[in-house]
Amino acid sequence: MQRRGIGIIGLGTVGGSVLEQLRTRKEALERRGAPYEVVGVAVRDRTRARPGVEPALFTTPEALATHPGVDVLVELAGGVEQPWEWVRAALEAGKSVVTANKALVAERAVELAGVLAKCSGTLHIEAAVAGGIPIIQAVDRGLVANDVLRIEGILNGTCNYLLTSMERDGLDMEVALKTAQELGFAEADPTLDVGGGDAAHKLAILASLVLGRPIPSTGIFTQGIRNLTAFDVTWAREHGYRIKLLAIAQVEGAEVELRVHPTLVRTTRLISQVMDEFNAVEVEGDLTGPQLYYGRGAGAEPTASAVLSDIVHALRGEGPVRRNDTRGRDLRLRPMGEVVSRHYLHLEVIDRPGVVEGVARALASQDISIASLYQPETDHGAQVPLVFTTHPAADAQLSRALETIRQAPYLATPPVHIRLED
Repeated sequence: MQRRGIGIIGLGTVGGSVLEQLRTRKEALERRGAPYEVVGVAVRDRTRARPGVEPALFTTPEALATHPGVDVLVELAGGVEQPWEWVRAALEAGKSVVTANKALVAERAVELAGVLAKCSGTLHIEAAVAGGIPIIQAVDRGLVANDVLRIEGILNGTCNYLLTSMERDGLDMEVALKTAQELGFAEADPTLDVGGGDAAHKLAILASLVLGRPIPSTGIFTQGIRNLTAFDVTWAREHGYRIKLLAIAQVEGAEVELRVHPTLVRTTRLISQVMDEFNAVEVEGDLTGPQLYYGRGAGAEPTASAVLSDIVHALRGEGPVRRNDTRGRDLRLRPMGEVVSRHYLHLEVIDRPGVVEGVARALASQDISIASLYQPETDHGAQVPLVFTTHPAADAQLSRALETIRQAPYLATPPVHIRLED
């Protein structure tokens, strides 16, 4: 069998692990795929010492993308603009491209679809979603006979770790985040994680797969966890819930919902038990019903496992994931204002007569029915938490009620709004 060439762009945490595994597991990987050799690597800093990497292997990303001896290009550099040029060039040259770059795949979804439709190159993206969990293969191949009705995922390990820390240790968000950064579970700039953008990228990839049309992440309603408090996490635990940052895709009739936001989930549900940096994806097929996939969603070895899996598939000459669904072309993306759910409102108020009545009036003005009310006993005139949960109501109704509540003189801090998924 002809030996095939592999080029790697990026030797960071994941890239370094991939290169090491290609060496140490070579015999096993070749048995499962095809004979190969690493013909080149490209890094941003070529002056940095790279023990075990032959100097002759170093080259530029541009050279690797069109190198005649590279059959499989592995892009692990991160970023969007430059990697897009390398990936596009490699695909147009007929190469197999393996990437863990969820931002690239999500933000360039439409352009990638156009390139793939016109060239013989193939794109493999298992490592772009949920780390070591083979969710792309599961949805594309294992559930190929199903119409996927709903995806609900914990897709960001940093956020899940923070929410676990807040519950376990009683920490506020900023303290939990500082601790996570010190332990290496959060980036120095955590905006993409705690703001929900990372989870939105991954949801866009999954939604594109199951709907058969490119879904840019910019079309997904995205809300992060930054404004959650220790009180919210404690209240949830005491009332049979956990707060999770969920990425949700749901098909209902001729419409699809795509959203990422903090969610109160009943502790009786399996997905609520996913703690620390672990990920989980629940997929509901029309034939199978719900299935839960669980594992490490980040880290060098789990992500390298997914990259190596795609490399083996490419070495075998197997095509990439492609369900070829067409139903997504006719589905309307439901605006977030039309999404119906139950709601949790945490208000810090000054305790005085008429406060509860004022909130109730604001909710009633939007035809929102109150399901429960919680207020601890306190001294008159003191600041006190006031929690309402509602019966199902559209997001737009709740938003209009909140506009009224935010203008009230009794409000001490901005409201916390979390959606409930029973």
